[in-house]
Amino acid sequence: MARIQRTITPPNRLERWPRHWGKPKPMTPDEADAFVDAFLEGFVPGHMQKKFWQFFRTPRAAFGNRFFMEDATYHTWETRLEQLGLEDEGALIATVVYALGDDVEGWTLKGTTRRTLKDLVVDDWHAAIARVEGAESTVWVFVEPKMKGCVTRGVRHGAEPL
Repeated sequence: MARIQRTITPPNRLERWPRHWGKPKPMTPDEADAFVDAFLEGFVPGHMQKKFWQFFRTPRAAFGNRFFMEDATYHTWETRLEQLGLEDEGALIATVVYALGDDVEGWTLKGTTRRTLKDLVVDDWHAAIARVEGAESTVWVFVEPKMKGCVTRGVRHGAEPL
């Protein structure tokens, strides 16, 4: 019989994030829902947004390239945020959101560009969506189970993709 997961955010995240980021701050449910809408708008093509959200809320869903905009690229865990176009940004604000069924839980983190994608999403056991914002650009991040890296899309504020 399958074990029922009682929390939305996977175990060990809240213990591991403070080592690399500031203390994680929980988002309100309304903020998390607004973030999901912004993520879908910034990362997923319009005709796939509804299907992406259906898949994302189920554990162990498999995604394909059709769910991402054409300029999204795959990066391994070791990729530093500065290599994704955030090199001169200084302090960063990262938002990470997990979903389970109809429930969404989000966290806000503060850190620097020397952090890696693995520092942000920790592992690939659970699907997560994230945004890393600097002063001049934003990087959208997605990880699915067993991906061994992340799909990212960088955008300069008020301009074209990175």
